[in-house]
Amino acid sequence: MKVTYALPKEGDPVAARAFLLKEIDQARNIKKDVTRSQVEKGLARIRNAVEVGKIFRWDGENESMLIERYLGKEKIYHCGREFVNPPPMPKSKYLLIVMDANECTIALLNGKRIDPLWHKESNVPRKQDAGGQSAVRFQRNRELALKLWYKEIADKMRDIVLKNQVK
Repeated sequence: MKVTYALPKEGDPVAARAFLLKEIDQARNIKKDVTRSQVEKGLARIRNAVEVGKIFRWDGENESMLIERYLGKEKIYHCGREFVNPPPMPKSKYLLIVMDANECTIALLNGKRIDPLWHKESNVPRKQDAGGQSAVRFQRNRELALKLWYKEIADKMRDIVLKNQVK
């Protein structure tokens, strides 16, 4: 019989010991003598060694215990034929930016999920088709508006990066 127990860094070792003591009492109800003794012995060993930020794996057949660092956020407890492995750590967060002169969308890529954070349309005027004396002035105004639009996007990206801790 194999026992897996993981206590996250935010966990309470006193509450964990009390939980394991309750599970030792429950293990006394196991009908098969060999399984009952392996589970009780494993839970007692884990209870004596419990620490925050660690995962304990007790193998009742070999009477050996493996203790490793645990970075997960959830408490894990399982008795069975196989060890339970913690879920993989979440992937890094990435900022996705889709922009042009007309609009911009900023989203957060978290694992496989995309969360839109900001979307806005710009007030940048379109390119001037007709020529004439005002064409140069219209082009200058468009370039100024485009520069302000890109600055607004950069400021919003900076705020999002600082808030969400993305790469």
